[in-house]
Amino acid sequence: MINQILKLITKGHKEVPLFHITFSFKNYQQTEGRESCGLELHPMLLNDKLVVERLNELIEYTRKEYAEKVFNIVLDSEKSPRTFPLLYVTFNLKKYKEYGEKGSCNLSVPPPLSGDKLIIKTANEVVDHIRKNYDMEKLA
Repeated sequence: MINQILKLITKGHKEVPLFHITFSFKNYQQTEGRESCGLELHPMLLNDKLVVERLNELIEYTRKEYAEKVFNIVLDSEKSPRTFPLLYVTFNLKKYKEYGEKGSCNLSVPPPLSGDKLIIKTANEVVDHIRKNYDMEKLA
C-alpha cells in the first residue's frame, strides 16, 4: 500500500523512492508501540550498513518521541489507515542532471515531525551519503 501511495505522489515527476519509514496503526496496538514503524529501502541500498543503521536509529527515535502523538492523530481521524508514511525521500534524476545535487531529493514528513531538527538532519545525512557513494543514474 505504501508503494502505491508513493507512486501516486511521485506520478509524472520521474521521482524514485530512496527510502521511507512508515507507521503501522495495527502494529502499534498489537505491540504496545514497540514495532509500530517499518523501513523500506531502494533495493540498491539494502546492504549499505550506514544507511540501514542511521535509518534504524531514526526509527527508534521517532518511535520513542512521536509514536503516541501519531497514534492519537490516526485515532482521531475518521478513517484510520493501516499504515502511513512518516518520512519518505525521493530522488529526481532530471533535476539532478539539470541542477546538480541541490534539490534533486525531496523529503516529506508529516506535521508532527516536520519541525524536528534531528529527523531532518539525519535524513539529510543519509541522502548526502547516498549521493556521494552511489551512481544516482543507476538508482533511478
